[in-house]
Amino acid sequence: MAHYYGMDLKTLRKQYSPVVGQKHHISVPINPNLVLLPVKLRQALEPGETTVGYVNLCQVDKVEENREDPLFRCRIKFRGEDTPFLNSLNSPETLRSRMEQGKAALEEYLRRQRETVK
Repeated sequence: MAHYYGMDLKTLRKQYSPVVGQKHHISVPINPNLVLLPVKLRQALEPGETTVGYVNLCQVDKVEENREDPLFRCRIKFRGEDTPFLNSLNSPETLRSRMEQGKAALEEYLRRQRETVK
């Protein structure tokens, strides 16, 4: 996604790491309507496998505990009528914390955009 917008994901992670106070699982704003939020979606079958996917923070309606599937700790509800839930291995608290970090990253992105326009 970042490549599509002509952005280097590695550089973006490095820029926003101090903003969110994390070295791993960093929320990355691509534009004002697209903030990539890291979410653990599966367990690794082999060491080194990727287990994290990204969702758009701007489309998340709510995060709640998953009481239907014991494997997944929470589920994400997206904005819009009749949208399905996305199951996650993260706890609801972890995802809410990441959502706050994503909002902080978005605020920093918007601040940088305002500085560029001046």
